[in-house]
Amino acid sequence: MMARSPSLRAVALFLLLAPAHTAMAHHLWVEAVQENYMIARGHFPDQYEAYQPDRVSTAAAYARNGRPLQLIRHETEESVAYTADQDVALFVVRCDWGHRSITTQGRRFLTREAAEAEGYRVLQAFMSTHYSKAVFADCALMQRPLGMTLEILLQTNPFDDLQPDDELVVQVLFDGEPLADAAILANGEDAGRTDADGIIVIEMPEDGVRLLHTRHDAPVTDSDELDFHRFMSFLTLPPR
Repeated sequence: MMARSPSLRAVALFLLLAPAHTAMAHHLWVEAVQENYMIARGHFPDQYEAYQPDRVSTAAAYARNGRPLQLIRHETEESVAYTADQDVALFVVRCDWGHRSITTQGRRFLTREAAEAEGYRVLQAFMSTHYSKAVFADCALMQRPLGMTLEILLQTNPFDDLQPDDELVVQVLFDGEPLADAAILANGEDAGRTDADGIIVIEMPEDGVRLLHTRHDAPVTDSDELDFHRFMSFLTLPPR
């Protein structure tokens, strides 16, 4: 369902007042704003950028007991938010950002064909898809796979009062299978790579872990337009 809500003024105000960031890499996360769950793009946790609402493809939310919640979608010209029929413990969203071309003059948001038509020399062309999983409360589904193409799966319960130097264990899955040698960033810092079982052990920093993310480029062999499909996956945890 889609609707416009007066409460989305708070979401629009967030985007208007937040400082812009010009770096190329963007984070995707879900933020609770009043009664809305805002789909945020930018640089976690407080730098927001506008985006096309139709890029938000799917969303799902769950209660603490794992029950799926009914969502109502609200759009502005440059953002999307959802309201749910009760408090959300776990929220999952997928965004399809479309075609990208890496050219000798930098990255362009164009298909290979369109970029070449504009005179660019294309080195590689790819599609970009981001997933984000936001944990707001201890949830029955928190440590279970939810069918994301690229997924960061908690193996340790972050609500077990983890202390600095304790271990947070996660697994990375691609198409439901463990992904080896996947680079993981924790709070924007290099945390290492997954082992043969897709597992990585992260030492908890003093302030805890708020954001984990990883990337995987899957080769595309049946298209003249694409060299690979770039997937990024984000996992956000509540502050300590």
